[in-house]
Amino acid sequence: MSNVWNQHLAAWPLPTYARNATVITKSTESWLHPLPEATCPIKAAELGDILAKQIKLTVRPYLSRPFGDSRVLDAGSGYGFTAVGLGYRCREVVALEPNPQRAEYSRRLIGETNMTNVKVRQGTLEYFPERQNYDIAVVNNVLGYVADPQRALERVSRCLRPGGVAIILAPNRLWPIEQQYHLPFLSYLPSSLASLYVRLSGKSLEYHQGSRGATYLGFRRMFRRHPELALHVTSLATANEKRHSPPTKTTWETLRDRIPALTALSRSLVAVAVKRGQQNTVTPVRN
Repeated sequence: MSNVWNQHLAAWPLPTYARNATVITKSTESWLHPLPEATCPIKAAELGDILAKQIKLTVRPYLSRPFGDSRVLDAGSGYGFTAVGLGYRCREVVALEPNPQRAEYSRRLIGETNMTNVKVRQGTLEYFPERQNYDIAVVNNVLGYVADPQRALERVSRCLRPGGVAIILAPNRLWPIEQQYHLPFLSYLPSSLASLYVRLSGKSLEYHQGSRGATYLGFRRMFRRHPELALHVTSLATANEKRHSPPTKTTWETLRDRIPALTALSRSLVAVAVKRGQQNTVTPVRN
């Protein structure tokens, strides 16, 4: 990551979640939902950069062109940190964000970094109008918050070129510790009891339904209506881009590699969907 970028970011007040964010030092399976052990404080910009690396390594085996030549849609881009991280690695990024304050923050952030290949648009995924313009679509913790997830997924499919790849990330609803409020079994409860639980815990006044995340079978059901998308439920690659230096894996990651069914029990779920219509081959990454 650029030193100039870090210097610019140092002058900006980070949002609360960014100041308090932590990331796993041993295993970066998901920067959104770090394990309690082996953690250390890290800046939001670095978190975005780590996730951009993970996205690159996860989708690379499915791409029909080098990642560095790809045009990327980052749907629900938030404050823009991941979009900037992707911008350093690929040809062009469009960051789509419905919240006007976050979209404006992203524009100012990108202006400070002097990046010309990252553009911010304010809008919702359900009404995204473009067709077959993108090689990669990143949908990170978004489908649980949109009003019509099926329509949003249809727009994701429509915006991809034949052979394009969508990567959809969501917390696993079946994970025992709910991942936004960090309360045991919260996502297992009906809405009224879940809201009462978070109020009594002092975490929030109401439990947002989008926080429930997804399930392995739920991913499968959602994609049945989109036969043009070849679905692979997988896990995020560890953030190590050195080709000749294999990343260190935890015991859980090693077991999951040997027994793919364990992916359904991961803390976070990752769906990689390839749009049919063109043969996809593994290609070398342009650094």
